Amino acid sequence: MYGIVSLLTLLAASTITIISLFLYYDFPVAMIAAGGGGAPTLLTPEGPNSFDIVYVKPYCRIAPYLTGLALGFLLQRKRVLRIPWPYVSIKHKLHCLVKWYK
Repeated sequence: MYGIVSLLTLLAASTITIISLFLYYDFPVAMIAAGGGGAPTLLTPEGPNSFDIVYVKPYCRIAPYLTGLALGFLLQRKRVLRIPWPYVSIKHKLHCLVKWYK
């Protein structure tokens, strides 16, 4: 129970941190905007950019990792998904063949 509460707390803290940084530095929500004539242009304002401030920080990028931990915990605990071994073996072989011929 404490693990799920910890995961949710860290997920909320990460989300609040990202929103706070975007509001503090007044970053645009979209990194690519429609330019003149409808051509997409990359938004590059002067000063700090969101890549340096938000994207590279581990405390802002932890949300997908925490989501994976929570889903892995739920799948391990419930054990709902049972795939017979022959199907898994065939799937792996087909996957290798498809990737090999691409």
